[in-house]
Amino acid sequence: MRWAKLALAAVCGLVVIFNVFGAAANDAATTAGNGKILIAYYSYSGNTATLAREIQKQTGGDLFVITPVNSYPSNYQECLTQAKLEIDGGVKPELQANVADLAQYDTIFVGTPNWYGGVTPPVAAFLAANDLTGKKVIPFCTHGTGGEQKCLTGIAALTPNSDHAAGFAVAGNRLKGASVADTRAAVAEWLQKIGATK
Repeated sequence: MRWAKLALAAVCGLVVIFNVFGAAANDAATTAGNGKILIAYYSYSGNTATLAREIQKQTGGDLFVITPVNSYPSNYQECLTQAKLEIDGGVKPELQANVADLAQYDTIFVGTPNWYGGVTPPVAAFLAANDLTGKKVIPFCTHGTGGEQKCLTGIAALTPNSDHAAGFAVAGNRLKGASVADTRAAVAEWLQKIGATK
């Protein structure tokens, strides 16, 4: 009987441990009462990916890379030519995968580079393929010398039935070298301001 009680106590102890660690794992993707967070983004050169990973680091959300079936040309000029044709034609390229369980996310960050003043075709395709009605959508973008232009407003326009928070835009060169610390601090300030972190 004594051994049975000890075994029961050990099992209960393990259950408590697993529950504590399980709760911690779940809390990692939950911030400021906004529910579970997804950070979905397309990145061509790596700048938007760098920004997405910083958002993930500070919010604990899940990352999802928006990946077209057919990659864009590695030659930048050829990429621009193809992108312009797709944007002008309203083309939404086929994507390799979609989010497995979108319903679990309440807050979705959506990231894009600035292509011709707006959202990239892969991001437009992702937003067309997913119903984000009622979800909180937070846009972010990276850009060159042209600024954000219509990237942030473009994401909001493509998700008209979502709730929106103020977006974030940064020049790609601010994600490298001596500017990284400043950008990290700016991201932290933005996330706190929109209630995505405590």
